[in-house]
Amino acid sequence: MAILVVLPFAIWVIRLEKLDFLPQVAWLLPLSAAYYLGFRIGKEVVKGYTRWNRSR
Repeated sequence: MAILVVLPFAIWVIRLEKLDFLPQVAWLLPLSAAYYLGFRIGKEVVKGYTRWNRSR
């Protein structure tokens, strides 16, 4: 789940090097935050699905 969130963002950041309004290193924090949030959301979704599936 986290990769699905971060991959398009990472591709966009890589393509931004032509614009040069921010260095690519400046995008590491938002990319890592997006990965972390995507990982947490995915973990909660899997946990909720597992609980729902076991209760049936």
